[in-house]
Amino acid sequence: MKEIFSSIFHNNLWGGTESVSGPGSSIHESARLIHYLPLLIELFEIRTMLDAPCGDFHWMQHVPLSLDSYYGVDIVSEIIEQNIQKYKKEPIQFFEKNIVQDDLPTSDLILCRDALVHFDNEHIFETLKNFARSKSTYLLTTHFPHIKENTNITVGNWRPLHYGLPPFSFGPPLLMIKESTQIKTMALWRIADLPLTNPS
Repeated sequence: MKEIFSSIFHNNLWGGTESVSGPGSSIHESARLIHYLPLLIELFEIRTMLDAPCGDFHWMQHVPLSLDSYYGVDIVSEIIEQNIQKYKKEPIQFFEKNIVQDDLPTSDLILCRDALVHFDNEHIFETLKNFARSKSTYLLTTHFPHIKENTNITVGNWRPLHYGLPPFSFGPPLLMIKESTQIKTMALWRIADLPLTNPS
């Protein structure tokens, strides 16, 4: 997995002009999340946040983070090195982590934007279980409520995900933030409420 996403980073395979994390991380695409994320943080009394994966921090740098701790993690070594050089300051910290299997800090909120859409179903379930092992409270992740069926892919490709449908079958999200131009949302669930067994 590290080799796949490192290659995507080095070759800009997602074709982002602003961000190596892809066009979905542009300021225009992220504008609504930049606006509404601080409101969610206030509403749910979030004090610690894990950004998993954080990518190159391109849009997140514009979010006013009223937090005790922000942890940004990514599997690509060079991204973390660059983020530390450019953005590390209290309360912002960056760490090289594989979100599928590495130990993660306990946080009030895990933000997982535009990542699981690139994982196969097996790795999605492993990642969700790893989030649960961290004893974190909430998960805010990319969700496409309009699609009718989930498909599977190989790691590094892309497809939309509807977490209310099999094989995930989550309950209704606590809230959804509609993204700027794509037909997608950021949806919030309490991690302790998630079914984490892959039926396949």
